[in-house]
Amino acid sequence: MKKIWKGLAVTCAFVLVAPLATACDLFGNKGNVKELSGQNLQSEYIDWNGRNYYNETNQLNYFFYGNSGFTVDFYGTELEATFYATNYASSAHRPAFVVTVDDDLVSDNKIKLDKDAEKVVLDETVIKLTESTLDTGTSNLHTIKLASGLEEGAHTLTLYKMGEAKDNTTALKSLKTDNKFYKQTENDKLKIEIIGSSGITGYGDLSYATVDNRGRNTANSFGAFSLAGLAALMLNADTSFMSVSGGVLCENIGGLSLQTIYDYTGRTEGSDGNGAIFKVDGQNVMYDHDEEMDIVIINMGGNDSQSANLDTLQPQAVTTFTAKLLQTHPNATIVWTGRGNYGSRISGAVNALNNPKVVYVGPIEGAGGSNSATDPHYGANDHASIRTQLTNANMILDKLATLGFQKQRTITIQEI
Repeated sequence: MKKIWKGLAVTCAFVLVAPLATACDLFGNKGNVKELSGQNLQSEYIDWNGRNYYNETNQLNYFFYGNSGFTVDFYGTELEATFYATNYASSAHRPAFVVTVDDDLVSDNKIKLDKDAEKVVLDETVIKLTESTLDTGTSNLHTIKLASGLEEGAHTLTLYKMGEAKDNTTALKSLKTDNKFYKQTENDKLKIEIIGSSGITGYGDLSYATVDNRGRNTANSFGAFSLAGLAALMLNADTSFMSVSGGVLCENIGGLSLQTIYDYTGRTEGSDGNGAIFKVDGQNVMYDHDEEMDIVIINMGGNDSQSANLDTLQPQAVTTFTAKLLQTHPNATIVWTGRGNYGSRISGAVNALNNPKVVYVGPIEGAGGSNSATDPHYGANDHASIRTQLTNANMILDKLATLGFQKQRTITIQEI
């Protein structure tokens, strides 16, 4: 997850009679790359956010979980992308992306909530891939302008996937601009891995109602606005999600165990509702965990079968998975979250570890909010609203502050 450094000092002399871009590259790089495709999709010209995989055979760069995507810097007036995408005919599961240009998410630190329309209103562009965006003569390729009509100059564009991995399969085939791309540069942002089920995927969090009366779809589900995603935004951190709604904590009790799939690179849509492990040439693609994380935030356990002996199995699962995470990311702070009975079990297991790098935050608020009888607010399909997600994010940040991680900004909700 490489990002550019903003405000780089320009160290070369400008030729006043020449256009700025031809005299000196504003981002400290020279070159004339106008298209990113093939192996260039894994080059220093593009910064991938979250788990992704480049397939040399079909020359597609797959990206899987919610909030995954990429950042590019370019000089020009437009940027065009060609995607491989499935499920584009499904209104509930079609690919949808949030795109920012020369800005970040929630740049004014306010999430806009339209109660009358019962939804969060995004300032950023939302792009959906549908049958109408399908390239002529193809079955899964979509070519679309991510930005156009920009003032000629240097720009930064970031794309974030909405929904989650099991909604659809998405891959980038190419990016083109009308001038050139700049190389990316490493930064020192915090890196946060986010693991869990629907409570952390952003399931239905852009929907808002006093009663649970709206269906969930990719366009009203955004991981960046989940409890962990919002915490990361306020820490100015990069994220990598590994989250599947319906996922369970314990292995071998039924359901999709998130422990079991942790070492696989990604998931795609599947016939059973839980998606399928991403494969190449019939083989599961393993994940190498090559990027060290500063923080890991986890929210799962609420879907575990109540017929199992959870008083024993859930604490065991917390102990086992925490040990694995600390082996994978030995310098990371591990944050477990929860509520209700499963939260109590997780809290007890975390306390028993007696490790200052492993903490519990809870009980977090559930769907409807803390005062659902008098002040109810729901996301889609009986899940947490943006108000609940923000409340829980601030609970996480309060705990992290005691461990030396200080909030970089405060995000609030603005009713419009």
